[in-house]
Amino acid sequence: MQNSITLNQPFTLEFSLTLSEAIVFDHLVSRIRRVRHDAVFRELNFWEVNREDACRYLPVVTDKPDTMYRLFRALQRKELCQIESIKGHDYIHIDAGLIAKWRSLLGK
Repeated sequence: MQNSITLNQPFTLEFSLTLSEAIVFDHLVSRIRRVRHDAVFRELNFWEVNREDACRYLPVVTDKPDTMYRLFRALQRKELCQIESIKGHDYIHIDAGLIAKWRSLLGK
């Protein structure tokens, strides 16, 4: 379980994120910051994301992998990430500019 959650409220409002979407976005940005990319598709770096792991890290959001997947897709519809599903695994790309904006408004 992730002990603390940091939200960038101006970013959240700018992109009309729900509270759950903002929490998941922060989780994804944190994961990308810590781990080298897992794959390259169309010349973009992608990181493997696991719905079950995300549920374990963020039980306050959901304990259902299908709901977590819908949250990933909601972020994609808002053009905050790209998702590729390959052989039963989900990979996510978040633009470096969006990561920097999320982090800069947090003072990090």
